[in-house]
Amino acid sequence: MYGFVPSAGAVLADWGADVIKVEHAVNGDPQRGLRQTGTFRVEGDPNPNIEHANRGKRSLGLDMARPEGRALLDDLDRPEWADDPRFATAEQLALNTAEAVKLLREVIATRTLAEWSERFATLAGPWAPVQDTLQVAADAQVRANEYLCQAGGLRLVASPAQFDVSAPELGPAPEFAAQTEEILLELGLEWDQIMALKAAGAVT
Repeated sequence: MYGFVPSAGAVLADWGADVIKVEHAVNGDPQRGLRQTGTFRVEGDPNPNIEHANRGKRSLGLDMARPEGRALLDDLDRPEWADDPRFATAEQLALNTAEAVKLLREVIATRTLAEWSERFATLAGPWAPVQDTLQVAADAQVRANEYLCQAGGLRLVASPAQFDVSAPELGPAPEFAAQTEEILLELGLEWDQIMALKAAGAVT
């Protein structure tokens, strides 16, 4: 919801894509209400917190929360929470956040990450585990989307832009000055000029 995904959508809009921002039909994107980051406070509009990551998009107000929320609660084996008055509205949830977090922690502690990952695999709403670097590299979605690619002897993070719906082919970093002569020849220098530059220590 915040940061990376909206920013990626904004880049697509920059490149001419028709990006549709789906927001809650009543409340809109919560980031619209984000007025303070650290000590910096935004007064009035436009609000850069919403403008930067959503530039060039169109907005659709759609309330998908109830069915998706019920699906999540079903997966947590707590369908009764959907009708709990403490969590019935955004305002009530805000007032009872500490209790909601406590209940969620208790439920999540009953299974391992692997078990929850399998259970949430078909969940309609977004979710993601907190992972360290090694766990992210082994994540099934990271592998399926080819976010890591082989570059020489290493697997590296690929470019975030995939123009042909496939990962780019990465090359290894060059050895030091490995292409000096090749590049100078492409620039039109003759071999005697290149050797003179080498003798003078101007190139390697």
